[in-house]
Amino acid sequence: MKKDRCNGGKIRVNELINTMMQPNIYAAAQGFNGLNKDQVAQVFGVNNDKLATFGNKLLVGTQGEDGAKQSDVVGGPQRVLERQNAFNVPGRFCYRSLDFKDVHEGGAGSDSRSVEQSGILFSHEAEEWLCVGANGFLVTFLFTADGTQLEEAPASIASSYRNLRPAVRNGASCLDCHNKGFLGGRPGKYEEQKQKIRLLNQPTAVRGPDGRNLTHGDFFTTNQPYNNQAQQDSNLFVSAQIQSGSYLPDPDKNGDPIPLIPESMEALRNPVTESIMARELGVSPIIARSILGGRESIPRLDFESRFCEYKATAGQIGKAAIDQARKQGANPRSSGGSPAAHQGTRARKLR
Repeated sequence: MKKDRCNGGKIRVNELINTMMQPNIYAAAQGFNGLNKDQVAQVFGVNNDKLATFGNKLLVGTQGEDGAKQSDVVGGPQRVLERQNAFNVPGRFCYRSLDFKDVHEGGAGSDSRSVEQSGILFSHEAEEWLCVGANGFLVTFLFTADGTQLEEAPASIASSYRNLRPAVRNGASCLDCHNKGFLGGRPGKYEEQKQKIRLLNQPTAVRGPDGRNLTHGDFFTTNQPYNNQAQQDSNLFVSAQIQSGSYLPDPDKNGDPIPLIPESMEALRNPVTESIMARELGVSPIIARSILGGRESIPRLDFESRFCEYKATAGQIGKAAIDQARKQGANPRSSGGSPAAHQGTRARKLR
């Protein structure tokens, strides 16, 4: 029996989310499966050479002015964020995070990873892209620095302290962290980092529109202008969700969106108890208890794979209970006991 038929033609939200948030399926559904960084850049009309655009990069610290860690994704103490207009999608844009290992770990390449030491000529190992499409929704990517698309970020570069910790996976982790848009650079929360670049006023070999050689500092911006643009772009993204009906505010969290993605994916790891089964099958706890047949719970994967079977059994138990009540005539409680308790035979078959 097909699940869409046994559920009245409806797709269960948690099943849809868990399917779509598998990184390979997510990439295929977006039409970018197997594309490298150059190919994705061509689709959106952005440039992946960090020397090709200037004034749009923010050196952001992962610690606030009080020294406490502020960023949800950590690798080193600094990251470089960048925004570009997507010229092939009018009115839209892409944000990039250029990430590297903690330079304080030392080892080969540690000096080249330091933006403070190397300025715009720093090297990095991985990138996260957040691009807004024509419909206003995010499309996310993880890449190695050489352009290979990743399903999961290297643990030495990025790990998450949010709901889907610790691995940073394309799609799920990105959308969990950026459920309200674009982060980084909020004045008063993040200390300024640009002035820490030692080569700030030193010229590079790159010439600007006016013919002069750009300095390392010309490639970077500061917190206030970056945050202003990020907030404007975030509002567009949230507005698209509201218009589509997919933005579900949580009244207990000042209207922040309900974290459907992490909650659905976390539920996949947990067993299905009586209360969960009753809720998802749309039946009473008594019927769910009868289906469980004395077990406290069943594995989530078992429930998902046999959903239609459990739903059919619930219907049979409910029908039998109604038939029994009718037979009892005017006093359906005369037999004393729960009608569902007499349906153990069918429930035991499912064990």
